[in-house]
Amino acid sequence: MAEYLSRHFTVQEMTCRCGCGDHAVQPGLLDRLERMRAIYGAPMTPTSAKRCDDYAARVGIGKGDAHNLGWAVDIATRSGRERFAMLNAAREAGFRRLGIGRDFIHVDCGPEGLYPQDVIWDYYQRAGG
Repeated sequence: MAEYLSRHFTVQEMTCRCGCGDHAVQPGLLDRLERMRAIYGAPMTPTSAKRCDDYAARVGIGKGDAHNLGWAVDIATRSGRERFAMLNAAREAGFRRLGIGRDFIHVDCGPEGLYPQDVIWDYYQRAGG
């Protein structure tokens, strides 16, 4: 039986993918995820949340990354319409840092002063860029 960190999100979904067992995400992240899910009105599938120091280093991300500090999660999406609806729900839930990938969105509530706020970026590769 799954162990839950909040009403809808499990320990397994928030745990670092390297197998270390670290699932120390910020309570504020879980609160906003729950609000986002309520606004979105359907289940959401986290694909990457907490990243330990070792895993972050292996994937080329520094220790100050929002995932590393437990402030961010990537959520799977299957279509542009789904991404649009999730991004709207994320903004309404209070996420102020958003990333858009081909099959996921990144939602992030890293604190002001540590990270720029009110930003959206993409993960698409640009030719010559």
